[in-house]
Amino acid sequence: MSAIQVGVIDTGDYVLHRPTGEKWVVACVEGEYLSWMGWPEGMAKLADCELLEKATEESRLKLLYELSDNMTNDHRSRFARHIIDTHLKPKEPT
Repeated sequence: MSAIQVGVIDTGDYVLHRPTGEKWVVACVEGEYLSWMGWPEGMAKLADCELLEKATEESRLKLLYELSDNMTNDHRSRFARHIIDTHLKPKEPT
């Protein structure tokens, strides 16, 4: 995974979902859609969202590892595990 790209929405960023006026923390971005943190899980069109604040690389990685440790098998956890397995080093056992 590359370093933070300004203006590109990614895991950990804060966005405004314009149709609802809600502010979300981004769990993952897949193609034309993003998923937010929290419940219920869901997806929204990326085009409907406005970037409010970029996550730091440190906070983005922390969130990816937290999502990957989640015992659920929702798409957000699977996404995080995929990113870690294919682009990052797996977290050392504690």
